Amino acid sequence: MRNSLALRLLAVAAIWLAAALGASWWMLSTLFERHVNDTYVRQLEHQLTSLTAALDWSPDGRLLLTRAPADPRYELPYSGAYWQARAPGALLRSRSLWDTEMPEKPNTR
Repeated sequence: MRNSLALRLLAVAAIWLAAALGASWWMLSTLFERHVNDTYVRQLEHQLTSLTAALDWSPDGRLLLTRAPADPRYELPYSGAYWQARAPGALLRSRSLWDTEMPEKPNTR
């Protein structure tokens, strides 16, 4: 019974099944991760576009926020959603930053 054909077929089927399940798990987790990342990036791009459209220059050359951002998280202190716009002589930032400023990114060029 040790070298029976049924036992060998069962072992081969178990190996193929484990390989198929492992490949399916890897493929589905990769696709889900890509979907989540793409959705997050699209949301960030939408928020950046919305904030950029809300900024304008006054006639005297100052940076102004023409309308409040749609996302209410920008109004809740320390909510985790922040924005900041800096121009010479002007600093606009979300209420969620409370009394702090985001550090300026060093120029890498």
